Amino acid sequence: CYGGCSGPSAAQCTSCAKFKYGSDCVDACPTNYVPDSSNICGACDIQCQDGCLYPGSPSRCVKCKNYILSGACVASCPSTMLFVSTADECLAACPPSAPYYNDTSTATGLSGPQLCVTSCSSIPGPARTSNPSNAYRCSLPTQISAASSSSSTSYTGIIIACVVIG
Repeated sequence: CYGGCSGPSAAQCTSCAKFKYGSDCVDACPTNYVPDSSNICGACDIQCQDGCLYPGSPSRCVKCKNYILSGACVASCPSTMLFVSTADECLAACPPSAPYYNDTSTATGLSGPQLCVTSCSSIPGPARTSNPSNAYRCSLPTQISAASSSSSTSYTGIIIACVVIG
């Protein structure tokens, strides 16, 4: 306590010497809580991982749980942003420095954000190679063989995407 108290518990302080958490005075805020400008412990935003610098703000996280959009942590990228950087930043297109992307196409289109990388070999997991229909798309051999075995008018098991930059 600071400045006196009305009883023996931490909840009976006139004011807190360090921080206030709920109705109690505490020496430090609990995990995933940080003090605001009034030294009241507040919860980090739900999209923060490993703590935050200011309570309740998705743009003040130590690290994001999922993705980053315009400097703030978000649960998912908007549907207009189908690509992500290796730092999990939502992108409308892969940048020239990392033009290749992971092919996760399904019958209905691209599944989830595509990871932008410097080469197909840098994608974790099963070996991927440049897709003949789109040199920047890194596909599994089964995806490429499925596309080459289908007729010229029907593409089964593969989605061809075009990204216009500029």
